[in-house]
Amino acid sequence: IVDQVLRLERDGLSRIKAINFICDRSRKKELPNHLQSAVDIANARKVNRVGIGSRTLNGWVVDYLRAADGAERLALLAPGYHRPKP
Repeated sequence: IVDQVLRLERDGLSRIKAINFICDRSRKKELPNHLQSAVDIANARKVNRVGIGSRTLNGWVVDYLRAADGAERLALLAPGYHRPKP
């Protein structure tokens, strides 16, 4: 999902527009199947909401870009990871 945001950004969209595009499409279930499946898995919660929120996705993008290497990215973006409160 983060990779798709970064691809859209490389293609000329601002990050916020790319995030909003993915979020809007995810709520309408208009993403390609592989991406919609990733959104559904990443957003699996007890609350039965459809799609992904822009704040959540932006947080994932920021975490991805701040990570020093692949292992840190994996740890930060893994399901169940909770950032420590400042």
